[in-house]
Amino acid sequence: VHCETSEWSPWSPCMKKGKTCGFKRGNEVRVREIIQHPSARGNPCPATTESRKCIVQRKRCQKEGKGKKNREEKRKKSNKDESKETRQESKGRAARRQNREQRESNNKTQPKKRKAPNKEQDLAPVDTAH
Repeated sequence: VHCETSEWSPWSPCMKKGKTCGFKRGNEVRVREIIQHPSARGNPCPATTESRKCIVQRKRCQKEGKGKKNREEKRKKSNKDESKETRQESKGRAARRQNREQRESNNKTQPKKRKAPNKEQDLAPVDTAH
């Protein structure tokens, strides 16, 4: 029994790195299914995927939402995806950053210590007569 395949599917949209925007040159793909696998003496199956280069008019990708609400949603989503270890590492980094910021703010709020005046200046006579 020889290999038997289905007809080719239509060509996919022109894509690059899984996207249909943000490029000019990409690839389009079509596939076909194996209907009958060959027996030991049958003809082997031909390729089941075909790819060709394509050129499209460059189209800008829509940016994901902007603004505070969207950032918070992204942060929540990434936190769910993070492993427990990664979260602990980031907590450690945040704590170190907070400690550093606290030290820096303490340095700003405390008055700077003045150096002691030179002893020579203390010993110099002061003329009060006018």
